[in-house]
Amino acid sequence: MTKDEYRKNNDPSLNHFYEKLLKLKDLMNTNAAKQEAEVRHRYMEQFIEQFMKEWNAQI
Repeated sequence: MTKDEYRKNNDPSLNHFYEKLLKLKDLMNTNAAKQEAEVRHRYMEQFIEQFMKEWNAQI
């Protein structure tokens, strides 16, 4: 996908988590980066879970 295609895309912003952000932890090379990426990955998963609960009014 080109930059222009991405900007014209009307998909929800949450898709960016699935298209890119949640894949980053598998791209880390050093042990320190892998550990930090794991922490941030879990944080993003928790954020998405909470966001979806609020979006669906399950709070």
